[in-house]
Amino acid sequence: FYKILFAEKITLDYRAYLALKEAEGGDAIVQDAFLVISQKELADLLLKHEYFISKYPNSKLLKGVNSRYKSLQKTYLLGIDNSPVIDDSKGLLYAKAKKEFQRFVEAYPKSPTSKLVNVILAEKQIDYSTLYNKIEQLQNQFLYWL
Repeated sequence: FYKILFAEKITLDYRAYLALKEAEGGDAIVQDAFLVISQKELADLLLKHEYFISKYPNSKLLKGVNSRYKSLQKTYLLGIDNSPVIDDSKGLLYAKAKKEFQRFVEAYPKSPTSKLVNVILAEKQIDYSTLYNKIEQLQNQFLYWL
């Protein structure tokens, strides 16, 4: 709605931001600790956020986009309560998550998210709490714009 109404009156970064919000859709991505979109769709959202961040590094909207990106990235990498990516009983990635991670890294090797995925894929035994802390630390290291 706003995109149509104000398209010619707003800056390019605001237009891109509205397109980003439109891509997320009006519906929640997570409901009742359950991911309501596919991992691939979540990955696509991550890429759109990465594009915005790289294209508009001086945008006034960057802080909010970074925050949302970081949250979406953690959800993609670590899963959530009712949509886990890690089988805690075995300390391994679920096969479906591993396949998605491998697809992502192959398709987008230069993505900051791929760097984090590679860290996860290299783990022999995964402890969720340890991995959560590691991902949080690495997000700050790899995601220089945060």
